[in-house]
Order: sequence, then structure tokens, then C-alpha cells
Amino acid sequence: MDAREASSGAQLTVAGFGVVALVVAVGLFWLVGIDSGPESHTAGFAVALAALLGWLGLLVTGVGLRIPAGERWGIAFSRGQRYCFLTSTVGTLGIVAVPVVSLVMGLDSARIPYYGTMGSLALGVGALALGVLWRAGEAIARRYDVQSFR
Repeated sequence: MDAREASSGAQLTVAGFGVVALVVAVGLFWLVGIDSGPESHTAGFAVALAALLGWLGLLVTGVGLRIPAGERWGIAFSRGQRYCFLTSTVGTLGIVAVPVVSLVMGLDSARIPYYGTMGSLALGVGALALGVLWRAGEAIARRYDVQSFR
């Protein structure tokens, strides 16, 4: 067994852990939104925990899907699709990096961390969704023998 075959088992395990963390984060956000007063400290803690879990889930899913598949195990993504997952990972890291960098640089505008964080979030989620949907489209086209539109 070579290193590629050994690491292929980790692809779905790591990505699956990230997806579970994302589902738990969405569940926490949903539970907090059901019936919590504006002064609820537990609701604030739950939102902070859900945000941390969501961030970790997005990061781990992007990293997990970048792990190459083996011959018998995992999902074979193309180079472009794995580049989408790398972009998602960089965007997810930017969610934390942009506010920290703007704080260290002493920028007075509150808009820079806000728009930078929202842009990084959109980049992380969008690139991950693009890579997964691209692969799903390829699988559907192969399954139903759809020819190219050229």
C-alpha cells in the first residue's frame, strides 16, 4: 500500500467530519433562533459555538476534499475541482485573518473587517459549492451519457 492509497481513506473521513460540524452548526443556529430572548447569555454562547463549529466545518471540509483519492476509495476530483477546494480553504482562513490584520494595522474603519469577513465567507462557501457541484455535474453527465454542448 503506497502513501496515496493510505491517505485516500482519510479523504472521506476528514470531509465527513467537516460536514457533520457544519450540520451541527446549522442546528445550533436553528435552535437559538426558536425562542431565545434578546438578553439570553446562553443564546450568545450558542451562537459563538455555532459560528466556531461552522468555521471549523467549512475549513475541514475544504481540506478533506483536497486529499487525493486512491484507486479503490474516495472521490476522484480533477485538478480544477481541487483548486476550488484550495480557494475555499483560503477564503475560510480569511474569515479570521481579515479582522485580525485590520486590528493589528490599526485601521479605523469598521467596514473593512465586516466586508472582508463577508467576502471571505462568500468565497469559502462559493468555492466549496462550485467544486462539489462541478463534480456532481460530471457524475450525472457520465451516468446519463450526456454529450458535450460544443
